[in-house]
Amino acid sequence: SNQFMKTIMIFILSMTTLIFSANLPSMMLGWEGLGMSSFILIMFYKSKKALTSSFLTMMINRVGDITLIMSALFFMNMNSWSFETFCNLSMSKEPIMLMMVALFSKSAQLPLSSWLTEAMAAPTPVSALVHSSTLVTAGIYIMIRFESTISNMKMTKVVMFISMITIIMAGMNSITEWDIKKTIALSTLMQLSIIFFSISLNLFKLSMFHLILHATFKALIFLCASTFINTFNTQDMRKMSTASHHMSSTQTAFNLANLSMCGFPFMSG
Repeated sequence: SNQFMKTIMIFILSMTTLIFSANLPSMMLGWEGLGMSSFILIMFYKSKKALTSSFLTMMINRVGDITLIMSALFFMNMNSWSFETFCNLSMSKEPIMLMMVALFSKSAQLPLSSWLTEAMAAPTPVSALVHSSTLVTAGIYIMIRFESTISNMKMTKVVMFISMITIIMAGMNSITEWDIKKTIALSTLMQLSIIFFSISLNLFKLSMFHLILHATFKALIFLCASTFINTFNTQDMRKMSTASHHMSSTQTAFNLANLSMCGFPFMSG
């Protein structure tokens, strides 16, 4: 529908604004655009589950928005809104810690991670775009932009601890989950936590490389999953056992993307 495509375009425009922002006001503009457009996309089906999931997502993201605004109030004491100025000046820990809470909420790290699986109520193409390669990676991207500040302020231990706990939690939850979209969402959460763990080790270039590769193979996994869901008319993986017989090409692409996510030799993951 036209409304769906318009919302997708607003989301892409907001993400582009966030990526190319050179100062805090433009970053916050893209940040809010991401939050509002994702809220509309999740409630697209207008079912009770979709409405509940969209409001939960919005409320958790509002926590990050509030801490980001509080962080911006600290930055107002400086003469410039530019990121370059922030990275070159010595700052107190308070604004950086508040910003990190906002980044963790956007990238679904504990204790603000429950919204990611609930956001799977959105249409699968939205999940492929929003919840694999753009919205959830926004927090990681901004943290990489502030790499020098985070390294200098010894904040890496906090990032390491939170990412390790999130990896364990997501792995344990995925063992008992049979919904294919929620399982993929939990694998996304694990991959994001691994990237945060790389950031905690000051491996910023590796983190950016992992971020780009993850966006590629995870979008493919989501799109293959949408084909399975439309064919079998269910999201329960236990009822998709005959996929290899009926959909060999889709199953092959799905397996290749999964091998890449596992870091199989000669794959990009």
